[in-house]
Amino acid sequence: MNMMTKISMKRFLSLLIGVTLSIYVNAQGRYFTFSGEFSQPNADGKIIYYGITDAIKRTVAVKQNVGNDYSGNIIIPSTVTNGGNTYTVTGIAKRAFQGCEVDSLYFPPSITEFEEFNQMFYGGRLDNIHLPENVAYIPDNCFWVTRMKKIWFSKGQRILGPFCLQSVGENPRFYGFAESNIEELRPQALAASSQEVYQDLAILPKTIRILGHACFGYSPMPLDKVIIPPSMESIGTNVYDIAKDVYISHTTPFTLTSSSFGNQPTLKIHIPVDCSFAFKPVTGWSSYTDKIVEEVNLGATGYTSYYLENENFLVPTGCTAYIITGTTPSGNIANPDHAVVKAFTAGKIIPKKTGFILQGPANSTVVYQANVTGTEENVADNYLVGTATEQELSGAGYKYYVLADGSQGMGFYSQGTRGGESIKLGAHHAGLRLPVAIARAKSFTVDFEGARQEAEATGISTVEETKQQHADVIYDLQGRRIVIPTHGIYIINGKKVIK
Repeated sequence: MNMMTKISMKRFLSLLIGVTLSIYVNAQGRYFTFSGEFSQPNADGKIIYYGITDAIKRTVAVKQNVGNDYSGNIIIPSTVTNGGNTYTVTGIAKRAFQGCEVDSLYFPPSITEFEEFNQMFYGGRLDNIHLPENVAYIPDNCFWVTRMKKIWFSKGQRILGPFCLQSVGENPRFYGFAESNIEELRPQALAASSQEVYQDLAILPKTIRILGHACFGYSPMPLDKVIIPPSMESIGTNVYDIAKDVYISHTTPFTLTSSSFGNQPTLKIHIPVDCSFAFKPVTGWSSYTDKIVEEVNLGATGYTSYYLENENFLVPTGCTAYIITGTTPSGNIANPDHAVVKAFTAGKIIPKKTGFILQGPANSTVVYQANVTGTEENVADNYLVGTATEQELSGAGYKYYVLADGSQGMGFYSQGTRGGESIKLGAHHAGLRLPVAIARAKSFTVDFEGARQEAEATGISTVEETKQQHADVIYDLQGRRIVIPTHGIYIINGKKVIK
């Protein structure tokens, strides 16, 4: 496909989208003009009143009832015959069923139009209503002050106008909302009159683009969890009151107001990894700065390597972060060497572009804040390297290792058959890169526990810096930590000692 063809295709798609949205809105924005009127009974013998909207195309709309007290179930036919002509029923005119006591109202697929601002069902009782399959736009105030129990959405709805299903009963239930193709809820379009009803609307359609001001009602009720589809473009004011979690898959922010999700102190807005920097400064999102979080999964060991390209990392409560600042030879080429580890406890800030190890509760999902203000830790001597995307790391003069729970316990090991020449890392993971001069071993043991205890006890996070103030750190030649050494050769505080 050449460049001109691509441009033409883009213009065509833009024109098609514009025309489609115009049909959604403008095709409904008029009142019907009738060139004739007649009435006919439906299949159940109930008289329906019609007005001819196009004598040539032979279309009619259901018009205002003429004093007929409808009750029970009303089924509107797709076609109706009068004077030897067959007409297609394509619309509902203003106040067509005003004040009627109707249990259920069923629309045929041929219905495509409602008149706008007409309050066509004003003051009636429609226990059950199936919205027409082919009507994309349900107009403003359409079902104002009716008394409905059940409302069924079809696949045809795209836009629900202001107040169209507001004030429609004490506790109406909505069905098929999550499975619909609705793209836009305009201000105060629906009425969630109870927690039970609100749950009917908690799962959004995958096509939703716009949630207007108070689109679920004036006083949104608390919800524990809301998932925002990737299609979302804008959320207005006073839409939600989220008590716990909002999950967003967008990597860049959509339009948001300062009170779109409410102001519950327990609210957390979950966004993709390494994206807080894109959300926090933006108007609307900036009012939720302290509630925007990311998350990382810890495996069965409770350890994972981690890396953020665009933002710093605040070590969360219950976790410890580590970097590797060097190695200590084991004294035996057959045994693993020891990695010198530096620990950072909860509340410390790890700078961006830093590979580190995160430790926390095993088999847990850790929620953390990123792109925070505060003093960042010094990680200039760190030997861990990371990547924002999945890739292979290699380079002359270096050996590479990955974090694993291997034969010597949790430590760094050559990856597979690569022999330390390279490693393959997933997105936002880190590995150990050592100069060949200090990377003689195939693996490195790490005393994470000792480093953490040192950091918690003193606030100084390098094991070697505190060795004169605390008990010696002792290993045997097999890399096992020893409390009370006897006769033999040991590694004490990083030095070989013969006892």
